[in-house]
Amino acid sequence: MRFFLVLALILGTTNLFALKKKEKAEDLPPPCVDEEAMPNHYRKELTDLTATVKQERLGDFERQYHRNTGQNFLTFWSLAVETAVACYETAAQEPPTTKKLRAELEAKREAATLEGEKLKELAETLKKARSPKAAKAVIEAFEIPGVSDAGP
Repeated sequence: MRFFLVLALILGTTNLFALKKKEKAEDLPPPCVDEEAMPNHYRKELTDLTATVKQERLGDFERQYHRNTGQNFLTFWSLAVETAVACYETAAQEPPTTKKLRAELEAKREAATLEGEKLKELAETLKKARSPKAAKAVIEAFEIPGVSDAGP
């Protein structure tokens, strides 16, 4: 009789721990929140720079080193996107990740990969601009990924 009582107690405790682990897996915060913040920061910075460049004269553009600033923002943004992609891949492979979350992370990874490719194209276009006037025109014509025509 004691054996069955002890066995029932052990099984009951094990089930309780299993339920707590399941609750913990469901209560986890969304993955890669910090990694998503950096690309958003650089998106905003480059959007602001583009708006500034559109309003200034060529001389001001040259004096303010906005070409270099634009290239730096594109580089940093691209690196931040690569970090986010790596985070999405890692989070999708974690054991507590549900199928729904895994599919969501895969979609985010694909979107971020496309964004990274677009950023590299923008950086290459800006790098190829020979004169300050051409660089200013390139920055003014930026189509920034993730920013709609209505604004950020």
